[in-house]
Amino acid sequence: MTNGQFDNLGLREIFGAEKLQVIQEAFTLATGFAAVFADVQGNRITKSSGECRLCTNIIKRTEIGLMKCLESDHLFTTATENVQIRKCLGSGLIDAVVWIKLFGRPIGKWCIGQVMDEKEDIEKMLGYADVIGVSREEYRNALNEVKRFSMEQIENTCRYLDVSGKMLSDMAESDIANRIELRKREKAEAELAQSNEYYKLLYTSMLNGYAIHEMIYDGEGKPVNYRFIDVNPAFEKLTNQKREDVVGKTILDVSPKIEKFWIERYGKVQKTGESITFTSYTAELERFYEVYAFRPQEGRFATIFNDVTEKMEAQEKAHQKQRLDSIGILAGGVAHEINNPINGIINYGQLLLDSNECGEENREYVTEIIKESGRISSIVKNLLQFSRYDSQNHSLARVEDIINNAVTLTRTILKSDQITINVSMQKDMHPVKCRSNQIQQVIINLLINARDSLNKRYPGYNTNKVIMLDCQEVETDGTTWMTITIEDKGVGIPKSIQSNIFEPFFTTKSKNEGTGLGLSISHGIIAEHKGRLNFKSAEGKYTKFFVELPIDNGWEL
Repeated sequence: MTNGQFDNLGLREIFGAEKLQVIQEAFTLATGFAAVFADVQGNRITKSSGECRLCTNIIKRTEIGLMKCLESDHLFTTATENVQIRKCLGSGLIDAVVWIKLFGRPIGKWCIGQVMDEKEDIEKMLGYADVIGVSREEYRNALNEVKRFSMEQIENTCRYLDVSGKMLSDMAESDIANRIELRKREKAEAELAQSNEYYKLLYTSMLNGYAIHEMIYDGEGKPVNYRFIDVNPAFEKLTNQKREDVVGKTILDVSPKIEKFWIERYGKVQKTGESITFTSYTAELERFYEVYAFRPQEGRFATIFNDVTEKMEAQEKAHQKQRLDSIGILAGGVAHEINNPINGIINYGQLLLDSNECGEENREYVTEIIKESGRISSIVKNLLQFSRYDSQNHSLARVEDIINNAVTLTRTILKSDQITINVSMQKDMHPVKCRSNQIQQVIINLLINARDSLNKRYPGYNTNKVIMLDCQEVETDGTTWMTITIEDKGVGIPKSIQSNIFEPFFTTKSKNEGTGLGLSISHGIIAEHKGRLNFKSAEGKYTKFFVELPIDNGWEL
């Protein structure tokens, strides 16, 4: 297997004394057995753990006792397949050894013991004190400190040692196999670098990202992974991944959540030799890439790519603006068409009220007609304001009016979903420098999001289907802020995505429900007003959004 490359490696060289010491001390702590790792000659690699005072301070300090200990240790010098269990030739304590091997070659041993069978005759064992010439009383005291176990416990511990020893052997072989694989890989990379020096000079100066890969297949010949052979500096810049972090590793090492279609596409390129060009989005890197993939040689494929995220976002924003403009034009047209008839209804209703021909029986109905027509007129006014969104300049605006208009525009849709909205506002608040339609758009977006969250948690009627909107002035560090809080008890926002919700195009809704731009645009609007848009949420419990606007943001009126 190793062709003699690693014949000089022992237990110490493969695992290191520190790691072995940790394993040994954990074993002693768990079992109560003394333990130590040694090389094939019996030289200790680690400091012994859990040694008993009887062996260390009494027996081994006598000439006869030390000789017997060495004689016992010598019985463990022959490597065997399974754990060896013996009684010490002198003290009668139980010791065991398991050999660690590398492809059948012994590289060290794990020694445990200095325990006794709980059924041993203590008086008989005390006779050894006379043999080595020490006080029986001193010997007895030390013997009483020795850990005692049933033979079944001792044999089970030794079986555990046997399994652990075999696992260490497997780990050693795996380590060497990895080293061999690494050497092969390094050699291949060195050969590739040497033969393509000119080519390297060319692609290191490219503005496009460039990477060479080796395709990996499963037993059925299906592409399941690929390894990075080399990447250029532009790759690092475009992916924010360092060369040393990717070269030699697989795509699943670097990006465990990479979409399968990337591997499948590249597998087809490598297998057929047909190059492809495509634009796609990778959720792992959260970027759009335009990619050209081809096969430079058998078993490998290369990619030349460029980050087109800004281009795609600009296109999407342009499309979104077109959609908003269309909605604005439509809203304006509808509003103008409705405005005149509504004014006529209100005027005729007022004429009826003012005339003597409207009896008391009809007066209540006419009053209600005028009231509801006034509400429609208010909605029409808001639609007209929305249609003039792009051309609006900033001005001093009453936040109360902005909130009331937003609530008026959304109240009907909220009511149809059996959602109640409770609004509380501080009295006599200062006007705010802002683009009122933009702030209204933010509030409407947050109200619609709260509605969606409530509907998702409570599909039908529920007393918890309530949106709470609160507006207060707050002074912080000498600056007066207008704080608008919108709270719902819907599904909440999962913690795993809370850091992403203000990113463009990020959405948990289906394609037909949202574009993922609502919160991003809202965040941008509030930032432009030198304010803050924050939130708190607990999944399955609630969500609170906080819109904070400075009363005076420094804009010239």
